[in-house]
Amino acid sequence: MQNKLIYVIVALSLILGSSRLTRGHEWGDDFASYIMQAKSILNGKTQEFVAHNAFTIFESSSQIGPVAYPWGYPLILTPMYAIKDNSPLALKLPSLFFFAGFLICLYLLVKNRLTRTESLLLVSLFAFNPMLIDFLDQILSDIPFLFFSTLALLLMTNESKRGIFDYVLLGGAIASAFFIRTTGILLLASFLAVESFRVWFHRTNRELVKKALWDMLIVCATFGFSWGVYALLFPGGGESYFAQYKAFQFETIPGFISGYFQLFSLFFGERMIWQHLYYILFIFSLVGLWIILKEEPSFCI
Repeated sequence: MQNKLIYVIVALSLILGSSRLTRGHEWGDDFASYIMQAKSILNGKTQEFVAHNAFTIFESSSQIGPVAYPWGYPLILTPMYAIKDNSPLALKLPSLFFFAGFLICLYLLVKNRLTRTESLLLVSLFAFNPMLIDFLDQILSDIPFLFFSTLALLLMTNESKRGIFDYVLLGGAIASAFFIRTTGILLLASFLAVESFRVWFHRTNRELVKKALWDMLIVCATFGFSWGVYALLFPGGGESYFAQYKAFQFETIPGFISGYFQLFSLFFGERMIWQHLYYILFIFSLVGLWIILKEEPSFCI
C-alpha cells in the first residue's frame, strides 16, 4: 500500500507541475546559453559556440558568466530541441521528469530511516512545495542536478548491495552530476572522505581496508573514464568559471553565507512566520546531524 501511495504522490506532483508550465520564460541569461549550447550539439558546432561566446564574454565590460556551462544539461535539452526547436514549453519537460525521479530517490533514501507515514509526509513536502513546483517553469540545470546528486547520495548510503555494479553506478551518478554542474565534484570528494575515514578507523582489519580501497578505485575509475569520454566529445569553456574568482575577497564571505542561509528559508515560504519556523528547525537539524554523525557520515559530509 505504501508503494502505491508514493506513485500517487509522484503522479499528482507531475500533474501539478505540468499545470504550472508556460510557453514563455522570464528574462535572464543562463537559460539562453543552455539552449544555444543544445543547438550547437545538435548542429555539431560546439567549437564554434565556444569561440563565439568567448568573444562575447571577454569583450564585455563585466564577466557575468562562463564561456560555456557544463555540457550535461544542454545534452539533456538536445532531444527536445531536435523535436520542437526553440520551444520553451518543450524544453521545460525534462526537468519535470527529473523532478519525479528525485522524489522517488528521496523516498528510497528515507523509507528505511523513517516510519511509513513520516516517509510519505517528507516526500510530500517536496512534491507539493510551491517554490519547487513554480521552479519547474525554468529552463535551468537545478532540477536535473538535484536528481543526480540525490541518486548519488542514495547509492552512497545503500548498504544492502555492495557489488561492483553498484560502485560503477555510483561513479556514473557522480559523473553525471558533475557534467551538469561543476559543484558535483563535491560528491566524489564526500565519498572519498567517508571511505578514507572508514579505512583509518578500521586500519587493523585488512579485509575491510582492501575492500574499501577497491571500492574507491572502482568509483574513481568510472568517474575518470566518464570524464575522459566527456572531454573528447565536448570542448572546454567551463574553466572560465575560475576567472570570476579573481575579484574574490574574504570580506564578502559573511554576506554570501547569510544569503545562502536565508535562501533555504524560501522552502517554507516568504512570510516572516515561515522564516521563524525555519530558524527553529535549523537548530534541530544541527542537533540531528550531531546525533547521526557516526551512523550517517555521508549525509553529514
